[in-house]
Amino acid sequence: MFSLLGIGAMILAGAFVVCVIALTVKWIKNKFREKLALKNAKKAAIADIKELVENCDNRMSLEELDRIASKEGYTHVMATVDNNGQIMGDLELIKDTSGGSSDVQRLLGDNGMLVVEK
Repeated sequence: MFSLLGIGAMILAGAFVVCVIALTVKWIKNKFREKLALKNAKKAAIADIKELVENCDNRMSLEELDRIASKEGYTHVMATVDNNGQIMGDLELIKDTSGGSSDVQRLLGDNGMLVVEK
């Protein structure tokens, strides 16, 4: 699995894309297909930012992620990971405008995260 420190570093470096959408299972499925179609892509992941921050033991490295989630309204983060566990391309921050779809919550499970592998 990719490093949470890597996610924090990518955000601090400004290498991310912002999506403001109504988060749906269909959108997530299509986004995973898009990300896993990339050459050398092995895994892609999506996580609820608040769950990611609350369930991380190394909270100091995720302060910026917590700031984004609480002050700017971003609710999820999505990344593509190669065979070596390195993040490929941009890290996407997603602002959900749907109000928290129960289908999406079921898809992401109790931990608010999902990793899809090829």
